[in-house]
Amino acid sequence: MATVIAPLQPPSSPPISSLLSVRATASSGVVPHNNHKKQKQKQKQQNKKKQGPFGNFSHFANVVRKDVDFLKKGFDSGVAWASETFRLPQVAKKIDDIVWLRHLEDPLSPPYSSPSWPQPWYPGLTGVDLLMADLKALEAYAGYFYYLSKMWSKPLPEVYDPQEVAHYFSARPHVVGLRVLEVFSAFASAVINIRTLGIRKFLQLSSEEELDDNTSEYNFGMVLKETMLNLGPTFIKVGQSLSTRPDIIGVEMSKVS
Repeated sequence: MATVIAPLQPPSSPPISSLLSVRATASSGVVPHNNHKKQKQKQKQQNKKKQGPFGNFSHFANVVRKDVDFLKKGFDSGVAWASETFRLPQVAKKIDDIVWLRHLEDPLSPPYSSPSWPQPWYPGLTGVDLLMADLKALEAYAGYFYYLSKMWSKPLPEVYDPQEVAHYFSARPHVVGLRVLEVFSAFASAVINIRTLGIRKFLQLSSEEELDDNTSEYNFGMVLKETMLNLGPTFIKVGQSLSTRPDIIGVEMSKVS
């Protein structure tokens, strides 16, 4: 029996595209799989750096922020509905007029001078003279109470006069007390906001932000600016004066204008 011997075939050469890719990889000296591993390790290291002392709270912070925004929108819509239904702006204006005693003011009222108190006793008078002195004392008391009833009729002067302004607010001590309470509550709220920013810096709630001393000083300036804007022209002038003194309040805070 004859044995058939198959002819030897030359080994098949790899495709040209694979040879080119191998040459490119060899020339660059980087293995794709190892490069992917290095990128993952670098990403993990960056995530660890962004995490605070208690871990990464970015997801929790985003959820809380969304909940707060949702509640704020609901509260704003509720306030708008109540304001339109119960006419809250008109009611607030009426209450403000009552507190400031504007319903008693009369721009055409003449100036009243405070009457003097009568003498407490008259040792040298007797009989009819003493009776007449008592009648004058009653007249002085009546004039004083009439003055008290008219002391609220003079409105706040349009032209600044220290004596007139002092007289106006001396007749309204409750307004001064409410203003002091308003200023105190505004600065107390600012202190709470600043402390909240400090806690946020400590926990690193936002992984996308890197808070440093300059950022904290800038945020403090923003809170102080909003507080002074809400308190009125006097505090606005104080803030403008402080913004020109970076040597006192700092450079970052002076940039907040």
